[in-house]
Amino acid sequence: MKHSFIRCAVACTIAAVPTIASTGYAQATEWRAPDVDARFIRAGVDTLAVFLTRDGKRERIAYVIDAISLETSSNGDTLIRRVYSWIDKERVRTDTIVDERNRFTMRRYYATLPSGGANVVSLTSGRLSGSVERLRKTVAIDSAVAGPVYNGATLDLLLRASPLALGYEVEVPAFIPENGVVPIRARVAGSDTVGGTSVYWRVNADFAGLPVTFWIDQTNRRLGRQTLQPGPGVRLEFVPLRPTNR
Repeated sequence: MKHSFIRCAVACTIAAVPTIASTGYAQATEWRAPDVDARFIRAGVDTLAVFLTRDGKRERIAYVIDAISLETSSNGDTLIRRVYSWIDKERVRTDTIVDERNRFTMRRYYATLPSGGANVVSLTSGRLSGSVERLRKTVAIDSAVAGPVYNGATLDLLLRASPLALGYEVEVPAFIPENGVVPIRARVAGSDTVGGTSVYWRVNADFAGLPVTFWIDQTNRRLGRQTLQPGPGVRLEFVPLRPTNR
């Protein structure tokens, strides 16, 4: 099982994801930006425990530190910065994601890699540029994109800020280092009680072929839990260790 980051969301989300053939970095289709309310996402730091279930056995394999800050750039743009760190017995991996604050569209992405290299990508004036590591080789990126593009690592934040209701659906073009810019779809499939008290929307997403489920508090849009299924009989579960402060 190969590890890479999705950071819906994640949430950013770190996940065990199989390598999928790239669909290219160019985006030919115009997309309509979803309606969002950025006030649901506030600055703060969350800690999540990561559990792996395989062959019926569940064990904690890592922790995630998810830190969000709100910033203003030198030219007056309002930004949201997410530093998402995966910590296990072997390594610490950190992704830094910078998006436009009010729409969550992609600006910059930097990720450290187990190989010692890094993924470094930016989206400026409709052009995606930088470099990513694929199959242990560095691949340069320099492509025009049409319309808004989102970082796959911020899918969870985008959903938490969306007008969730039973049956709500959204599809957005998202950048994933292994795939390029691909459509990601999500739908509110129902509601559940998590932890015995709060009621959460259950949101199912198709993350470039990877099934992901988010439980999002119906009142304050906090993340209650997240699961991913990277393969048959395998599940990753992200559980906040304490109530989020944002």
